[in-house]
Amino acid sequence: MKALFILICSCFSWLTLWTQDTLSQPQLPRNSYQCNGYVKSLQTLTITTGKDVSSLNLIHNRLNFRWLSPSAWEARAEVRNRFFFGEQVARIPGFASQLDQQSGLVRLSKLWGTGTGTIAHSSLERAYVRYSTELWDIRLGRQRINWGISNLWNVNDIFNTYNFLDFDFEERAGADALRIQYVFKNQSSIEYAIKLSTGKNQTVTAALYKWNTAQFDIQCLAGLYHTDLVAGVGWAGRVGSLGWKGESSLFRPLRIGGDSKAAWLITTMIDRTIGDHWYLSAGALYQSDPPLETSVNTGISSSTLSPRAIFPFPFSSYLSASWQSGGPASAQCAVVFAPEGKTWLFLPFVTWNAGNSFDVDLVAQILQSQRQNIRISYSGWYLRTRWSF
Repeated sequence: MKALFILICSCFSWLTLWTQDTLSQPQLPRNSYQCNGYVKSLQTLTITTGKDVSSLNLIHNRLNFRWLSPSAWEARAEVRNRFFFGEQVARIPGFASQLDQQSGLVRLSKLWGTGTGTIAHSSLERAYVRYSTELWDIRLGRQRINWGISNLWNVNDIFNTYNFLDFDFEERAGADALRIQYVFKNQSSIEYAIKLSTGKNQTVTAALYKWNTAQFDIQCLAGLYHTDLVAGVGWAGRVGSLGWKGESSLFRPLRIGGDSKAAWLITTMIDRTIGDHWYLSAGALYQSDPPLETSVNTGISSSTLSPRAIFPFPFSSYLSASWQSGGPASAQCAVVFAPEGKTWLFLPFVTWNAGNSFDVDLVAQILQSQRQNIRISYSGWYLRTRWSF
């Protein structure tokens, strides 16, 4: 259980609450290309129960390439390069193998070698072609299919469930898939996607229908997730001065028996903007079949979470507040609570835009929990710098 909580805190940042899919892309003229990216440095210091102190350092680079043809075609490729060094690389079992996990149809990653306390890894995160018109949008290749609505827990996001604990991965994971979308004249839309994999029973295929009614955006989905039939609904709109979002999904195994059982998840949240500086939100998650402790890997990131088991606890809730100064500084603070083990996560951080596409983030993450009469404590301290180009 200690390793589970180390995973939760060492990867969590509230930065991910407002990050969706890839970063916004500027409009480009036809028959043009674009190359951008960033270089980041993340310094980590963690203190666990018993005052055990360890460090981790990460140099993170991303290169994004985009080409628009003279007609309706587009191509994208995005590469992620990371270099880890420090005590935690040697301490965490299977650190390298966790980085290099692949669930797609084609293997597009490479471990460049490991040394004593060092690991280098590269991955082609996006590689797809797109055909887009006023009514049609068709994509084929490694892409992100974002069906989530809520800020934190996305139980409708069945194709490439992201680990929101991995705060240094704003773009989120992609899937090797075909996605076809058609937009009707009333701005409702229907979408079909299929994710292929070389693994047995790993195919995901579903259809999604979106529409607007009474100033609410509604979506319904149905399909197959591995060996489960899945059906879901999501909504987003306003009730008075509050925004209200939510998602719910039901997973039913094709064959009930043994360890196979249905899973139901629902998450809901409210939010409100106050003036020009404050954004407040609160939300909760319930899941009938949360992941077992032994199913959660340790390390900087874990891919064991799935849309039918998206967080380690049956019930979780959060409160958050964000402040924007109107200048280069901003601050956020969040509290996450789970009744199991009386678990608390306290997550403040501040960020500073130093100009010339250079940002600095300072994050503190504090955990308190109790398991089997043992009090577990954890604190993580992070300094991240980023230069975008």
